[in-house]
Amino acid sequence: MTTGFDSSALAEKTDQQLLETIADPVSYVPQAVQAATEELHRRNVAPGTIAEYAAIGQAKTAQVPNSALKGVSGWLLLFCLGLTVFSPLLTLFSLVAAYSDAPFHRFPGLLTVTVIDTLLSVGLMAFSVYAGVGLWRIRPGAVQTAKRYLLCFLGYQVIAAVLPFTAGLPSSANEAITAEVVKNVVRGVFYVAIWYSYLNGSKRVKATYES
Repeated sequence: MTTGFDSSALAEKTDQQLLETIADPVSYVPQAVQAATEELHRRNVAPGTIAEYAAIGQAKTAQVPNSALKGVSGWLLLFCLGLTVFSPLLTLFSLVAAYSDAPFHRFPGLLTVTVIDTLLSVGLMAFSVYAGVGLWRIRPGAVQTAKRYLLCFLGYQVIAAVLPFTAGLPSSANEAITAEVVKNVVRGVFYVAIWYSYLNGSKRVKATYES
């Protein structure tokens, strides 16, 4: 890209050279393109012709990926770490706590519920790692895989909210865990909404996986 320009030199350029300048904004600094546009208007070049070449320049700009945004860093890196490290660790800690604190001898149904939740959690954890590694290695379809993981995570939150109430626990225990269940569901919905929106709207995601 040209790093500077001499505005006085524009007067020496032909109309066609000025038009080619605004049609190739990737090769010139924005000031040069703007000055060339103003010079063309000063020469009374047809506005339609100027607009035509300017549209060519805009199309070229849109096709050039933003190298400063391309790559797994920033919020995208945080999401990858969450999928491959933080989320699996939290899952393991939760499973250990579930088996160490639960009164299975008093409520046999609780063991069945815990086993079901374990199977779902381990499967979701494996999917989380798979989706995160795909994003990290910039694999084809990685973004869609991550979105599917988020939807599965949301589905798991719904199932996990219902499971405790099928364990045959006393009504007093069900009342005690209701607030925790609601908190987990709300937290899960926010998690999915935030990261799904990020994957849809992030310039870094588009520059990294769609270019």
